[in-house]
Amino acid sequence: MRDYAKENVGEKIVRDGEIFYTADAYARYGNYGHIYKNYAAFFEPDKYPEDEIVYIPEFGFPDHSRENVHKDMVVGVTRKDLIELTGGERLATNLFERLSWSFPTTLWDEDCEDSDKEGHWIEGYLAYEKVYLPEFAEDIDRTGQDPVCLNEFLDVEWKDEEYRRYCLDKLVEQNIIDEDDVKGIMKDFQKEGEMC
Repeated sequence: MRDYAKENVGEKIVRDGEIFYTADAYARYGNYGHIYKNYAAFFEPDKYPEDEIVYIPEFGFPDHSRENVHKDMVVGVTRKDLIELTGGERLATNLFERLSWSFPTTLWDEDCEDSDKEGHWIEGYLAYEKVYLPEFAEDIDRTGQDPVCLNEFLDVEWKDEEYRRYCLDKLVEQNIIDEDDVKGIMKDFQKEGEMC
C-alpha cells in the first residue's frame, strides 16, 4: 500500500496556532523546483479539512523565501481547487502528480493545448469519469463485471464516433462543456479520419 505521507515534499509546521510552510527541492519528469507538496492530503482527503493546502509552487513562496513562511504569505492550492480547475478527480490527480514547480493553471493551460492537438484526451477523461463509469455502475446487465480501464476507454470507446458524440452530449447536459466545444471536437476527429 502506498504511504503518501512519505512522498510529501516540504513541511507544514503549526506553532502557537499559526501555520508555516517550508519548501524542499523536488525533481520529477525532468523538471526541478523548490515546492511544498502534500500527497497525503491530496490522496487521503477524508483525513484533512477541505481547505488543506496540497501544493505550493516555487513562485508561491514570496521573495524566494522557502523556510517557515506564514500561511498568509504563500500562494497555495487545495485538492478542491485542482478538481474545480480540471473538472474531474482523475484529471486533478493527473495534474497534481505532474506538478513540480509551476502554478497549476500554467500546467493546465499547456495540457489543454496538448489535448486539442492529441485527440481531445481531456474531454476523454471527463467522458470516462462523468459518463462511462456512472452509467456502467448503474447498468444491471453489467453486475459482476469490471469497467474498462481509462487507457482502453481512450483507445476504443473514445474513438468510436457515435459513442464519443453521446458522451459529449452528456457532458453538455451536465454543463461541463458547451455545444461549441462538441462541434469543434467532432470536426477535429473528422479531419483526423480523413487524413488516415
